[in-house]
Amino acid sequence: PLAIVREICCNAADSHTVARNYEPFFVQRPSDENPFFIVRDFGTGLSKEDVYKYLNTLLSSNKKSETDLTGQYGLGSKAVLAYNDSYKVLSYFNGVCYEFLFKRVNKGVPTLELLAETETTEPNGIKYVVSVPKESIQVFNYRLHLLSTFRIPPRVFLNIDDLTTEISINFTNKKAQIGENFSVYRMPERNSGWSNSHFRLGSFNIRLGDVVYDVSNQYGVYGFDRDQNHK
Repeated sequence: PLAIVREICCNAADSHTVARNYEPFFVQRPSDENPFFIVRDFGTGLSKEDVYKYLNTLLSSNKKSETDLTGQYGLGSKAVLAYNDSYKVLSYFNGVCYEFLFKRVNKGVPTLELLAETETTEPNGIKYVVSVPKESIQVFNYRLHLLSTFRIPPRVFLNIDDLTTEISINFTNKKAQIGENFSVYRMPERNSGWSNSHFRLGSFNIRLGDVVYDVSNQYGVYGFDRDQNHK
């Protein structure tokens, strides 16, 4: 679930960056009543041809020449298939909605199947719909903690189609200290509704795009190795 949340949400954030849309993308938190993890961005969207080109081909990406985007290798959208046998991708592009089923066939080979092509008034963008088994809902929701580190955190809903179900969660990610070439951010508050155990007190973290990685276990803090097995 961590890779699914990270990769799909990074794709959404990257799409907003390309489209110069500085508003949050939307996320649906899965629940027993609505067991789907859904991400809807309002970026560029993809034409039918580009969906096949970029989503149906390993290592195919339209981000390789971009330096301000998180993704680059064309693998993130396939992360879901390491967990589920299939999921839906809906691309809203210039007045048309292309609904695809992304599934594993022939011993796990990812394949796209076009389910529908309909006119729409929805703004451009992509929606990812992932079915979450009930026994995995709690794990998915726990992994949503990483969204607190996004430069523009998403809006989170219990039902993404009903904006009145938005969850009021305090993404505490405020700059606590600013240096010449770096910034220090506070961890999410313990009562914010998100787990902050991903960011351990005293740990050393590096941000790459919208994702923060704890590297202290491998490389120590401020140059001092805390694990003698890593030099």
